[in-house]
Amino acid sequence: MGQKILIIDDDKADIQLLQELFKMSGSNYQILWADNGMDGLAIAQKEKPEIVLLDIRMPTFDGHAICQQLKNLGMKFMHVILMTGSLDAAAEAKAKSCGADGLCLKLPDPIFSQMVRFS
Repeated sequence: MGQKILIIDDDKADIQLLQELFKMSGSNYQILWADNGMDGLAIAQKEKPEIVLLDIRMPTFDGHAICQQLKNLGMKFMHVILMTGSLDAAAEAKAKSCGADGLCLKLPDPIFSQMVRFS
């Protein structure tokens, strides 16, 4: 198996769609997933994925809080990309402030069609 990607999203349909997109791309990624922030943190600590795709809007812990925890736990090597329903200056600023490595527009638009990378 190739690199690990962890998808953290409370919408299981979005998780399945992302898994299918990676499968259709012919990539060799090992796809891990969690449908809540606490499970996502546990999986990230155990599996140490290279990339985390993280929904911002989730119950209990939102994506910003989870991202910040991942980075505070010494997982700075992980590339955390937040998924949001709208890309604007406020969303970009909040994503940067929690330590995210990027921000992409969440479905229904094609995933990653609009993505902002932070350096």
